[in-house]
Amino acid sequence: MQQFLKMAYATLCKKEHYVIWDSDTIPLNGISFFDDQTDKYLFTMKTEYHKPYFDTIEKLFNGEVKKYNNQSFIAEHMIIDTKIMIELINKIESNKQLKGNYFYEKIMYAIDPKDIQRSGFSEYETYGNYVMKYHSIKYIMRKLRSLREAREHIGFSPTDDDLLRASKDLDLISFENW
Repeated sequence: MQQFLKMAYATLCKKEHYVIWDSDTIPLNGISFFDDQTDKYLFTMKTEYHKPYFDTIEKLFNGEVKKYNNQSFIAEHMIIDTKIMIELINKIESNKQLKGNYFYEKIMYAIDPKDIQRSGFSEYETYGNYVMKYHSIKYIMRKLRSLREAREHIGFSPTDDDLLRASKDLDLISFENW
């Protein structure tokens, strides 16, 4: 699962932070990951909700980490503080209530079997809600103008002109294929 690679990169990363980005998402305008005035990291917030993600999160952290608010951290991109991600991984691995030794094994055991095929885990929701529980002082929330169903609105192979037109109203577009 690509989610595990995005998380495990923290164990190799030599930088203070790194960005995860969904490959089906195109930036149309410049996107900053730091607040100019405070130098805090920026979380882009959305509005979707998928209950199995939060069921898994509660199992991973023995109920300590829950859905932070009515928004979603699934924004197709996120800046990750390397130390916080390593801390999160270690916390999952220390959960003796779950089978497995490594974080990815424990996540797989935490997902309800009926949700394995339908997506029972989100690295975005897990990291975002963990940060808001333990490190909220490091992040600020923001909204960007985005469209997840870009293929329905501008086709699967947009021209440069299509992208330029879209950039007037949007910061990001995604070409999701479910």
